[in-house]
Amino acid sequence: MYAALCLPMIIERIQNLPDDFHLLLEESLKENFGALKKLQSAYMEGENTFSMPGEALFVARVDGELVGICGLNIDPYQECSEIGRVRHLYVAKVHRRSGVGIRLVSEIEAFAQSTFSRIQLFTDDPNSGAFYDAIGYKKGGTGKASHVKQLKT
Repeated sequence: MYAALCLPMIIERIQNLPDDFHLLLEESLKENFGALKKLQSAYMEGENTFSMPGEALFVARVDGELVGICGLNIDPYQECSEIGRVRHLYVAKVHRRSGVGIRLVSEIEAFAQSTFSRIQLFTDDPNSGAFYDAIGYKKGGTGKASHVKQLKT
């Protein structure tokens, strides 16, 4: 089970990739997690800056240190703009299972409420799948999705 611990954590919406983003990127690449490289490339090329209506990019900091990141986009695999997509969730290894991921996804869900009827995501990693299962996502979704959460009926 994933338990949220009381950490001196700040979750903030950002408009630009932070100067210390490279620290998470380097760690993620060592773990063969390519999503942050994809995030950086798409952001730098202007393909995905999380700036469309309803989109956002959030970071988590503990004692000023960047420990996590997660984005929300209009789902690019759907023709409906009422479906959001959780993108590029990554938590620094030393901070996993301490509530960082839960706090980031909770912030994404709260932000998504005003724009999207549901949000979905894709993961083929069993640990990530178990995390999303534990926080109330259902297996499935439409298009390229492994998990979905209904926000509005």
